[in-house]
Order: sequence, then C-alpha cells, then structure tokens
Amino acid sequence: MILEFSKLNTILYFLLGIASTFAMGKYFFGILILGLSFSLMIHMTLQSLRVPFLIKYQEVTKVPSYGFLGVLILTGLYILRESNSQMYQKGLSITFLLLSIIFYYTKVFMKGKYEIFDNDFINEIPSLLFMVYLFSVTSLPDSQTIFKAEYEQLKEKLGLQENKYEF
Repeated sequence: MILEFSKLNTILYFLLGIASTFAMGKYFFGILILGLSFSLMIHMTLQSLRVPFLIKYQEVTKVPSYGFLGVLILTGLYILRESNSQMYQKGLSITFLLLSIIFYYTKVFMKGKYEIFDNDFINEIPSLLFMVYLFSVTSLPDSQTIFKAEYEQLKEKLGLQENKYEF
C-alpha cells in the first residue's frame, strides 16, 4: 500500500508522531502515528533477524502497520468531516491523500516500463505524501477538540462518571 517499509520512513513517522504529540499537543492522533512508527520498527527488526520461520511469515508482521494505516486514514477523514476549518484546507489535506494513493498505483503499474520507477527514492514518495496528509490533518486547529468531544460522548453512553473508574 502507501507504506514503504524502510528505516527512513520509520524515523520520519516517529519524528512526525513526536512533533504532533508533544509540540502540537494533538495527543490522540500523535499516539496513532507513533503506533504506526512502532509497528514499522517491529517489522524492520524482525526482518533483520533473518530467522527462517519469520521470513516465511513476513507478510503477517506487516498487518499491524496496515491496521494503523487504516485507522489513521479513517480518523483523518472523520476529523476533516467534522472540522470547522476552511474548505481549501480540507481540500488540500484530501488532495495529499489522493496523490499518495494515485502515485502508489502509478508506481506499481509503471514499474519495469520506465526506468525512473525502479529508483529507490521513487518508492518513498507515496509515503512522504501520506506524511504530509497526516501533518495537515494534525495541524487543523480543532482536531483535538473533536476527539475530546467524541471521548466525552463515549463516556456518557457507557455510563462512566468522572473519577469513578479512573485512577
């Protein structure tokens, strides 16, 4: 998919997760990005061990990363739907997501036909475009308040009262 399983992407997702969590104060979305980075790191570590049993099932170790990818796309689209931001800012975010997906499929279908698509850096471009999408969604001013409102609604539906079950 959009993800490229490489050390560069693992580091970049980690830095984006740290920046959005601590510098921007978008805790929920930042933790999801850090989870994606962590799952990429686990996959890369298991690949580097060269254990025959793990090499046989290497596609299974990609599943958590694809799960985080799906959750990030869906929560990002939900934030864009609920946000009170300008339409051009929402459109710009969705444009980067679409560019990422389109470039991935272009790369898949054109690989081998054109020499430029065999380059290693070209493989990173869909993931970099997806990082721009994540950053643009994270930078929306009301993204954290949307998550906080959903959290409060969920607590109310479940009947959890303040400080009753929390430590």
